[in-house]
Amino acid sequence: MFQHLLLFKLSGIQKFDQELSGLFNLINKSDISLDNKVVKYLESIIEYAKTYHDHSMLKNSQSWMSTIQMSQNNINPYTLEEVKVYKSKMRSVVYYKILNDIAEYFSQREKEIEFVLQKTRELTSQMILAGFQLNVLKAPDILVSYTKDEIMTIWRKLATIEQTKIFQYNILLLSGAYDAYLILEEGMKMLVEV
Repeated sequence: MFQHLLLFKLSGIQKFDQELSGLFNLINKSDISLDNKVVKYLESIIEYAKTYHDHSMLKNSQSWMSTIQMSQNNINPYTLEEVKVYKSKMRSVVYYKILNDIAEYFSQREKEIEFVLQKTRELTSQMILAGFQLNVLKAPDILVSYTKDEIMTIWRKLATIEQTKIFQYNILLLSGAYDAYLILEEGMKMLVEV
């Protein structure tokens, strides 16, 4: 099984979160295009979840979509009763509740990913320091920018000693190799400023 690309997933969640603000504005304005835009928004989340095999997001987004579709069919999704009057008001209430649920879901996911990335950054900085203390890394390894091959070389250097290799194992258990390389590059670039 492949490890998730946390940095990529975080940017995807932040993108959906930004789009959510626009939908809340449409609710506030009682915009008639809200019906279509909410459905398109949820369709894009479902497509994203399918593409990146995010089963939790897929399950939640399909549930939200079912709730929206029920309300668009003039059935109150919370009471399961057919609505004959104040249909648009009922839909607005449903949209508001669903969009708040989505906002809460994305906030929670963002916190979870940020926590893992923060832990990965801490382990990476400890690994870099250990690399310098053990003379695996030297001053010429500090560059303003790195190519993919240069980061891979630094990673391989750090894998030659057990004291730093254990950090790599921990980092890879938390995040995937791609995230680990990007975070290693971030950490090494921070040393330029010292």
